[in-house]
Amino acid sequence: MSGIVGIVNTDEPVQRPLLERMTAFLAFRGPDRQEVWTSGRVGFGHALLAISEDVDEERQPLTLDGQVWITADARLDDRTRLVAELRDAGPAPAAGATDAELILRAYLAWGSRCAEHLLGDFSFAVWDERRQMLLGVRDQIGVKPFFYAELPSGLVFSNTLTCVRQHPGVPGTLNDLAVADFLLFGYNTELDSTAFAGIRRLPGAHVLEWTPRGTTVRRYWSMPLREPVRFRRDADYIDRFNELLATAVSDRMRTTRVAVSMSGGLDSSTVATVAHELLAKAGNASSLKVWTTVSDSGKDEERRYATLVAEQLRVPISYQVVEHYKALGLVGHRMATPPEPRTLFGAPRQFARLTEVSEHGRIMFTGQGGDVMLHPSASYLPWVVTHFEFAQLAHDVRRHYQTYGRLPRLGIRGRMRHWFNSNDSRPPFPRWLQPELVDRLDLRSRFDAVYSRRTALPNHHRPESYLLVGGEQWPRLFEGYDAEVTGFPIEFRHPFFDLRLLDFTLTIPTMPWCIDKALVREAMRGRLPEAVRLRRKTPLVGNPYSTILAGLRNEARGHEISPQLWRYVRTFDIVTHISKVDAVPEQRLSVRPYYLNAWLSSLRSSST
Repeated sequence: MSGIVGIVNTDEPVQRPLLERMTAFLAFRGPDRQEVWTSGRVGFGHALLAISEDVDEERQPLTLDGQVWITADARLDDRTRLVAELRDAGPAPAAGATDAELILRAYLAWGSRCAEHLLGDFSFAVWDERRQMLLGVRDQIGVKPFFYAELPSGLVFSNTLTCVRQHPGVPGTLNDLAVADFLLFGYNTELDSTAFAGIRRLPGAHVLEWTPRGTTVRRYWSMPLREPVRFRRDADYIDRFNELLATAVSDRMRTTRVAVSMSGGLDSSTVATVAHELLAKAGNASSLKVWTTVSDSGKDEERRYATLVAEQLRVPISYQVVEHYKALGLVGHRMATPPEPRTLFGAPRQFARLTEVSEHGRIMFTGQGGDVMLHPSASYLPWVVTHFEFAQLAHDVRRHYQTYGRLPRLGIRGRMRHWFNSNDSRPPFPRWLQPELVDRLDLRSRFDAVYSRRTALPNHHRPESYLLVGGEQWPRLFEGYDAEVTGFPIEFRHPFFDLRLLDFTLTIPTMPWCIDKALVREAMRGRLPEAVRLRRKTPLVGNPYSTILAGLRNEARGHEISPQLWRYVRTFDIVTHISKVDAVPEQRLSVRPYYLNAWLSSLRSSST
């Protein structure tokens, strides 16, 4: 979660005071040390967030030869393999080399293809003086952000969008299409743009190469399509999963003070259990703490299930009760003024949680990704038919019946309906959008296209999972966990998105391991309370927005309207909008003008 920033000019030296100000701006995400390096037309800045105990060795911007420099926000996986590859390619890294040094050595060994050798969560830039080239890289899944702006004078970049905006050469012109996307869908559907016309977002699994001759962006990784893994013993699947998950959690720990965002569900409870086991093995079991969001209205059972896990692990648990927080209530805090338009329903609750977490430590694990890695495939039966694997089908069905005492529930019809974007969750096209904006950007066609979008399935036994891994929703979700949005120097880590774990779980057979997440349930036998281990995934009870929207209606009365809002909407009465709709999709749509107005007002305040 460290902050990075850099400026590359074409004709004039970098103004060091400007770079120092931009680096100092990043202190909220890197409070432990801010340093800059300049050399003629190039300058890098770095704001350090100390997590591991070897922080004294972490000095950035970093060079090994005075010719190639790096500034990085990076956490590498599988360091042992990388060190071995570097040893084969050249001088061996010193014991205890930082992640930034390993990346820099990877660049010296493999040039702009170095990213193909890296695993982990990373966002970094390398300046090569000999080649007069800047290389920017974002990790494969898009956990770490990277923003940049091309200017007549050169290029400026950062992992913090608002930091890029601090450069006086970056225009503040809004990207109307990105803003319209927020109003229609709740997020910008373009992976390489931002809400500002002059600032770009580097997509995950992409590299940027800048030279005075121009800029190129290319993809360097895609999840490989592999044949199904067929082990002889069921226990081999479970053992391999346990090994990879423990490695994923261990690689993301590197500290003794760990927090877990834990519901009462299977995925986050599994992460908490594995983290606790690893800490206990090192004699630090008491340093784990979990946080859980609960509701005291309706039939929400998260408190009961989460409590069962916490009691079995003997770890402290903190509850955030939804009804205790206002819909707004964060005026003046960074979380209330995100870098781009966002719907901030949970911001007050998240603020309270992260205030507590920041007193405990700087790492928080999540269970995000569990549904992706074991997504049951509706293509399983077609795959069996086209590949004549009927004997294997009979074997899988028999094994599932012997294990669970019932035939497998593939749920193909329901998943196909979801996959092909049934209009059940589609709201009506909003009548409150400005007609000029609708016509200029052809928003009705865009609205129809996104809600009826079809994606060609690859020829594979679990194609949906592969597409979900690269889905556009994940980088947006990860950026919501980023310090630029939360305002807290806390790094969220997601073990289920470990590429080694994903590569394995996306090759296991659908049956029995992906039906009802059988693989995780079997792996956690005797390690989780049975009520949690065997708990079915259940939908939210009732309308989860009703309480929040009631409070939002009351809090929104009398709020000032930004003059810029009329560029996008022709009517704005949030009380009327919300009062007229009951369906969740329409409620989500109806509150977005309010949050856009709050965001536009924050822009005007910051510019005065």
